[in-house]
Amino acid sequence: MIDLAKAKTPEGKAELVIKARGAMHRQGFFYIINHGLEKDQVRSVLSRCSRIYVAYTLQIGRVFNIAAVPFTQVDPEEKKVYEAKIKETGTFTGYKPLQYWVKISLWRHT
Repeated sequence: MIDLAKAKTPEGKAELVIKARGAMHRQGFFYIINHGLEKDQVRSVLSRCSRIYVAYTLQIGRVFNIAAVPFTQVDPEEKKVYEAKIKETGTFTGYKPLQYWVKISLWRHT
């Protein structure tokens, strides 16, 4: 979680950069708190984004599923070369097979 209330000081900003970078490196996303927006403002922005997305997909007639390309159009041997070795290296960089997060979740709980 990224607490924007800490952005008021140089030290807080430095801490936020480290936390955001770490979250993006490990999880690929992060949540922001204390951003100063009211719930209605957040809902409004999300609603606008949704409308823009729907209008865009209707305009082009379809959405390209780019994320499926590594799973369906790349040779299995080539995928192994780029496979993420999270358990061994601690980094999330690399190819992760379908259902990877289910498997890793089971691994963490054993």
